[in-house]
Amino acid sequence: ATVSGGNNGVMVLYTAETANIVATQGAITTPVPFAVTVSASGMNKFVVNLSTPQTNGGVFAGTNSVTAQDVYGNTVTSYSAATNSVTIAAVSPLTGAVSGLSGGNKLTNASDFVTGVANLTALGMKYTGNAGTGTFTASSTTGGYIGTSGSVVINSGSATQIAVNAG
Repeated sequence: ATVSGGNNGVMVLYTAETANIVATQGAITTPVPFAVTVSASGMNKFVVNLSTPQTNGGVFAGTNSVTAQDVYGNTVTSYSAATNSVTIAAVSPLTGAVSGLSGGNKLTNASDFVTGVANLTALGMKYTGNAGTGTFTASSTTGGYIGTSGSVVINSGSATQIAVNAG
């Protein structure tokens, strides 16, 4: 970022990182760059990343996560489901239920998010219902934070019984 304008220059940094800043005025330059640490701003949304395809009734395989983010896309590393639980739900045309998380279909424990990311595979997320293609949402109990996954294919699970008709 370049800032100019005499005494009223303003620099706005959006990426959570430690940045080295060098100040110059004409031929004068700061002798050593100084470090500025930018932190994530307040919680704004969830980013839901789910692998596809998945198997109906099975624990989700692959990389599946919910990430707490600010308005600029920085991870909010301090997010805790213990103080603001997160409900995971299937969206129509998927009509089944999500289970296997700390609160069934909810993330409710402080340990569910590690540095702002909930690993849904490790937590044991399952979907049991109809097969098909749909999306999933993550929504907070308070604050109105929400996120929607991309399309996920849910394949039929394994057969659990055999029907025999004697004609």
